Amino acid sequence: ADKHITKVEFADNNIHRLIITWNDGTTVFVNRDANDWEITNILNKIPVKTAFDVILPQFGFFAANYVTDSRECGIVKVNNRVVEISEKKTNDKHVVYINARQKIASNILPVTPTLNSFKYLGGNKFSADFAWNVKGTLDKDLCIFVHCTQKKRSGQQLNEAVLGGGFPKTPVSQWKDKIVSDSYTMNIPNNFPAGQYYLVVGLYDFKGDGRRATLLGFDTGANRYAVGWLKVERKNSDNSVSNISLEPFKWADEKLSERFLPITEPVPFGIAETKGAFRIEINNKEKTATVTPLPDEPATKLLLKLPEVAQSVKAFDADGKELRNVSFRNENKIIEFTTQEKEFAYQIKW
Repeated sequence: ADKHITKVEFADNNIHRLIITWNDGTTVFVNRDANDWEITNILNKIPVKTAFDVILPQFGFFAANYVTDSRECGIVKVNNRVVEISEKKTNDKHVVYINARQKIASNILPVTPTLNSFKYLGGNKFSADFAWNVKGTLDKDLCIFVHCTQKKRSGQQLNEAVLGGGFPKTPVSQWKDKIVSDSYTMNIPNNFPAGQYYLVVGLYDFKGDGRRATLLGFDTGANRYAVGWLKVERKNSDNSVSNISLEPFKWADEKLSERFLPITEPVPFGIAETKGAFRIEINNKEKTATVTPLPDEPATKLLLKLPEVAQSVKAFDADGKELRNVSFRNENKIIEFTTQEKEFAYQIKW
């Protein structure tokens, strides 16, 4: 906050790609464009040496300063995965934060619902079926629900209704790629006035706790995902339904959904390779490395490059109490070990 901007550039004359230079030598790259932006060639001219090609996703950034010290940070794309990095080097210490974002996707089912077909049947009735685009593994047999609801406005009482649903013929645990679920015949309630309504769908655990699953899609609230706009028309004479039409809903942020997909492969960060999130402090003077996972991270494998061959790894709790000797594998100066949930930190000695 106490530094000053000395230069602002638009890369390739694109106002959504900014290069900002500060008076202390820091250069910041910001990508607001819908397409990825690779800045490796620009960094090489500064010069900045990174362990991987630096690709900025939409809303990603990368900041580096090699003038007053050696530090960099950013939200970048590595191996098509949006990750977080931060790094600072001095003569004695090398401090790194890496986050492959495995936890952000842990409670999200990699499924996007869309409308497959719609047909008006006359009166209050219509039929519809839905396509479910699956981008990962599903392990529970969940139940489909179909609701309609008005777009919420401040102080307005909403008209909402359960229209249909049930267990699909193909169990959810067997869904792969794209699957079209059963067609449902549904009725608009008689007390619903003419107007537009969200047609929303979702999945819930009927056999378990009854909770609705979090999916990838436009959530209208309470894990209900819009697949279309229902338009209900009524006659002036007797207020009966004269027509029901449906405009498919396009999710504007669909491209961003890739950030919430389950992680399948470890991310190579240069100094480390992992699916997890860690702060790593290498102390060359004391010949130690302290590895601290983010709180509540699941058990995760970590490969870490060290200055020398590791001799021991110990686990500690938050009070610094030693918990156990950790088994590990050495390959030259690369150590591999697996963390355990609830352990606070690990100390490596060489």
